[in-house]
Amino acid sequence: MTESKRICDLLRRALDPAAPEPEALASATALIRQARRDGIAGIGDFVAAVGQALLPPAADYVMPFGKYRGTTLGRIAAINPGYLEWLAEKFEGKAVGRAAAEVLESLELV
Repeated sequence: MTESKRICDLLRRALDPAAPEPEALASATALIRQARRDGIAGIGDFVAAVGQALLPPAADYVMPFGKYRGTTLGRIAAINPGYLEWLAEKFEGKAVGRAAAEVLESLELV
């Protein structure tokens, strides 16, 4: 399990209204410890870690061209989701277009 997925799982358990209080508190404590180990220093870093856990494998696709050359689609989603929309439309049917569409679809589910 990746560290960001572990953070997501701990957050889910800590906030589950059906979880017994000791279990929720234990999950919250573990969440804070994990975040500190991962160097998460603020809410922005925390949100980014959780967001990465929710993205599909296509988010790891590295742009081979353009202004975001060498950047993953997951990172582009965080800084410029409109670019993903453009990619999905402009390169429909090609690998980069399909990957961009998959990442966009996952963002709509969040």
